[in-house]
Amino acid sequence: MNILIFAVYVMLAACLAAFLLLLGKKWGIVERMQVHGNRFFSAMAHCDFCLSWWLGVLIAVLLALLAAEWRMLLLPFFTTPLARRLL
Repeated sequence: MNILIFAVYVMLAACLAAFLLLLGKKWGIVERMQVHGNRFFSAMAHCDFCLSWWLGVLIAVLLALLAAEWRMLLLPFFTTPLARRLL
């Protein structure tokens, strides 16, 4: 995989993470985590950076399994700041 393909994956994964986070906020999932979650999940739900990171990890693991490419596991390090900016 070359750097351009990886950059496209980074952009797509960041957009998907931002979309899922906005959808979770719209549907009240994030608010429910803030109110009804334990201390860890409540603190995490108050932080867009944390939510972007964990969504990026989830997307990266799914892509790594689907594409059978271990380098996809590096995606969260690049998608988190981008997804946070998109919010």
